[in-house]
Amino acid sequence: MFSVRTLILKLLSLNFTLLELVQLELALIVIGLFIGRAKIGKLTEWLPVLLFSILTLAILPAVFYYGAKFFGFIPSQFSNSIIQAAMPLAITPFALADKYNLNKDFIARSIVLSTILAVVSLPFWISILTS
Repeated sequence: MFSVRTLILKLLSLNFTLLELVQLELALIVIGLFIGRAKIGKLTEWLPVLLFSILTLAILPAVFYYGAKFFGFIPSQFSNSIIQAAMPLAITPFALADKYNLNKDFIARSIVLSTILAVVSLPFWISILTS
């Protein structure tokens, strides 16, 4: 027989489960709204974003790749880590920038540009790791 306490706990559990399911979608909507309202800006404002995107998509994975090779690992032992290192920025930096009043324009632009550049960089790293 169900008690009121059990029913309340089940309802609370269901509510938290539903919140977990929509968390990513809500964050993507917030980023989309922010980017949609933001101005594209000048080319000089995009240069630091481009450099940061190149750092995250090319230089850091290369450091991991050559570091792993230096320590004697074979590609099958570290390929997943390299692919993870080569991924574009996700929504977490934007959430942190929003929470701590950091440069949201820079982060939003970095998310957009690194996602676009990942179309080239991820196949490059996959080809390096599988050859």
